[in-house]
Amino acid sequence: MISLLLFVIGCYVFVAAAVHLYYWMCRHHQIEKHYILLAEEPKEEMEWIIRSMYSFSKWMGISVQVTIVPSFSSHELTYMADRWSSRWFPIHIQQQAAVPPHAVVVDLNKEQDLCKLPF
Repeated sequence: MISLLLFVIGCYVFVAAAVHLYYWMCRHHQIEKHYILLAEEPKEEMEWIIRSMYSFSKWMGISVQVTIVPSFSSHELTYMADRWSSRWFPIHIQQQAAVPPHAVVVDLNKEQDLCKLPF
């Protein structure tokens, strides 16, 4: 009876170790997510979008890179990008952005583009 119990616990430990090993091996092959946000006017929900993307990045353990392309200049946007930017969640503000092939371009003024966001 005890040997059967130890066998079951051993199986659980082996499977847990295998899952962690597989996750560790696949983690190095992940391409980071890159979102390019196009903003034509100052939006109040810009900070909420950045907060949600930051939470998504932390929750999923995936590094997300955000590039904001505003058509306006704002000190608040620069301050917000500096505050939320980190090593795993870099935020860049550029006037023109070259779009990499794996990037997702989201125009914040088009409602149908908002479904491209990860949350």
